[in-house]
Amino acid sequence: MQKFYKASGVLLLTGLLALAAAPANAAEATTKWASGLYATASIGQTRADMDDLAGFDVDDTDIGYSVGIGYEFNKYLAFEAGYINLGEVTATATGNYSGTYNGAPFTATGTVNLEAETDGFYFGPQVSFPVTDRLDLYAKVGLFSWDVDVKAIASGSLTYGGTVYAGSSEATASDDGTDVYFGAGLSYDVTDIITVKADWTRFNDVSDTDIDFIAAGLVFKFGKLF
Repeated sequence: MQKFYKASGVLLLTGLLALAAAPANAAEATTKWASGLYATASIGQTRADMDDLAGFDVDDTDIGYSVGIGYEFNKYLAFEAGYINLGEVTATATGNYSGTYNGAPFTATGTVNLEAETDGFYFGPQVSFPVTDRLDLYAKVGLFSWDVDVKAIASGSLTYGGTVYAGSSEATASDDGTDVYFGAGLSYDVTDIITVKADWTRFNDVSDTDIDFIAAGLVFKFGKLF
């Protein structure tokens, strides 16, 4: 809970700084930066920091995607919220192993396969820095309410999260929480309605694991239609 309040403070501070940077005279804004609602979608590659699984054959990359909506207050500040799926991490080993996987301790004898899928909802401000009439740099920070579903399959014996499984067995567990994300990117206005973007986002400390998401996406600006 303390981490949640600290993250909320980061969001509030970012929003106040962005508002302070905005021009005092709204007449300075052009049609291109008219405020309004927009939809956004991205797809790209995720990578989880799984270096603590020594001895395992780890596949820590996957395809991720996100969909969301946002609102532009001016040419500098917007607020976004949406859903994101960060894909799946898998790890396989044969022998005698012990360690921690997604926050839960395990020991295994034989062949063990570990799988963890992460998704959740994000919300937070995005601050833009115009480079040209159509090209922007932007930075974002916010809160990610995440859920991790874990599956451990063993041929032999497995103890996971304090539960003992024997023979060919399967254990499942889940974890959830709310932590901070932050990132940066580039956007380019193809038209007044359609924008393309590319960015990097770090989802910090998701079940004790950092996850990076490098993606390309589209923005459709409903506000420009009215």
